[in-house]
Amino acid sequence: MNITPFQPKNKSGRAKDAETAVFMLLYLDLAYHDAISRGQMNGWDDLREAIVHGAVKRLRPKVMTVACMLFGLLPIMWAVGSGADVMKCIAAPVIGGILVSFLMELIVYPPIFAIWKWNFEVRPRLKHREPTPFEPKHIEEPVHA
Repeated sequence: MNITPFQPKNKSGRAKDAETAVFMLLYLDLAYHDAISRGQMNGWDDLREAIVHGAVKRLRPKVMTVACMLFGLLPIMWAVGSGADVMKCIAAPVIGGILVSFLMELIVYPPIFAIWKWNFEVRPRLKHREPTPFEPKHIEEPVHA
């Protein structure tokens, strides 16, 4: 059986992408709701700032995860000897999946999240200016004479 290095015989790279993508969306959503609770979601610039804030919090853990996985798998690609050809066929798709996951999580997911939130939450709320459950309620205190 002839296996080329780019045939995904295992799904480790894709499974790791799904796990880390959920964390990225969680960080983005937490930053979004934090901005709303502080009353700082008044337009596209505020949405963008919240998304950048959430993505920056996720950058260091993602870089560390990718670096550790690559440091562990790249030596396999230069291995020679008994069993090296099989290990290379296993490691190559995982390395590709890790790199694609890294690019997707930092370049693709934040803009998709921004477009989604803008079109379905921020812009409609700004049109109708309905308070959300995350916005602080302004309670007027009685004036004491």
